[in-house]
Amino acid sequence: MYCAECGEKLVVSAIACPSCGTEIKSKPPAEEAIFEFAPAPVAAAFDSPASDPDPFAGLPQGRTFSLSTRAKVLILVLLAVGAALYLVLKFAGGGGGTQSTPEGAVKGFIKAAQAEKAEKMVAYAWWAESSDVRKQEIIKRYEEMFEADTLKIHDYEILSVKMEENYATVEYSMRVSQDHTEQTLKESFQLAKHDDKWYLDVF
Repeated sequence: MYCAECGEKLVVSAIACPSCGTEIKSKPPAEEAIFEFAPAPVAAAFDSPASDPDPFAGLPQGRTFSLSTRAKVLILVLLAVGAALYLVLKFAGGGGGTQSTPEGAVKGFIKAAQAEKAEKMVAYAWWAESSDVRKQEIIKRYEEMFEADTLKIHDYEILSVKMEENYATVEYSMRVSQDHTEQTLKESFQLAKHDDKWYLDVF
């Protein structure tokens, strides 16, 4: 630093020139730069994390369908009819009734006799292909018996069922009226299984 009047070299801390006595005016300290720091928004730190993007965004909305009560009832009725038809086709054999078991075949035969249905009765029996003439004779004999009113079946009871592979014996009791005389009979039927159905071997 030098004196502005005489050019004498001055020390930094001089307040006057030692040569000419000129007062040295010190320069004001440089203004310190003031930096203002804006604090980061605090609220952002507590914001909930961004949720994952929806993979189905942009796709068309699915449609929902609602059935009326009438439609629901109709569906239930159709299901019930279908189930009943399936059971009839699965278990009904010959003149109606189930032939999936020996006992069922005997019950079907006796019920057909109670209803005086000769053709249904013989449908529960096994016939060879060449036995059609014999079958028609048995049907005619039963029909004549029903017309003469000589035999009435009141009730029956299955007593026992004995099975051995494709053969079975069913013992039963039956309360009948024959020639106006009531009696209880205890007999048995022999049965054989053909094509997953049981048939009476009585003719």
